[in-house]
Amino acid sequence: MNSIILSTILVLAGSPAQAPEVTASSLISKMLLNYNNARSAQGRITTKQSAKNVTVETLTEVAIQQTARLLIRQTRTGTDGGRFVAIADGEYFAYDKPKGVLGKPRFVEPQFNYGRPMTLREVYMVVSGTFAEKSPPLDIIISRRDDLESLRNKWGKKFEISGKAEIRGQSVYVVRGSFLPFAELRNSVGEKPQGVVEMSITEDGQLLKYVELANYVVPSAAQELIAVRTEWDLDIKLNGEIDSAIFGPVR
Repeated sequence: MNSIILSTILVLAGSPAQAPEVTASSLISKMLLNYNNARSAQGRITTKQSAKNVTVETLTEVAIQQTARLLIRQTRTGTDGGRFVAIADGEYFAYDKPKGVLGKPRFVEPQFNYGRPMTLREVYMVVSGTFAEKSPPLDIIISRRDDLESLRNKWGKKFEISGKAEIRGQSVYVVRGSFLPFAELRNSVGEKPQGVVEMSITEDGQLLKYVELANYVVPSAAQELIAVRTEWDLDIKLNGEIDSAIFGPVR
């Protein structure tokens, strides 16, 4: 279990005679545990990123079977768009050639590291740099420890439930807090720039939407400030049966 991030979030438990109180921290904890403990996950993430009346969309199809099988297929619009595929079947994994690296368009490698089978999380670490986007929702679904720790370091310390909503017929709590788009940067007055993050989570811990709102400075003499909204809609089924044939490496 990835306790490094889960241990930083307080879960408030009620007395044996009472139902536990629903809080932002308890929802986030339940959601992280859900994906960390899932034996399988399959579905899609739809991304819309908008700035200055321009929207770029990315469709991510994902399937995992613990502990070794992985499929991530992305299609992105825009000038940096294209199709990206990473896949692992427990014996071999295949992925697109990383930028700046010489070689064939597709790399295929044995799924072993010093004679030990690589887990899907270890494969994800290798291949994620080749994707059109490596998103917070995808990191949560895969639940690799270092990715969750990086996410925790960007999140603010306080989240609150800002309301309730309905997504695809399911009731969700909207959990709102701050995040640091670039945790290592500081603005002109020495403060770290902050954005807003919203997560729509069902009471049983399903993440259905993840939104980031942040201002970015264009590196130019004018230092133009641009508001960027990135929204991820998740339609992911956990612990269902998956046809193992879909994990055959695409070479």
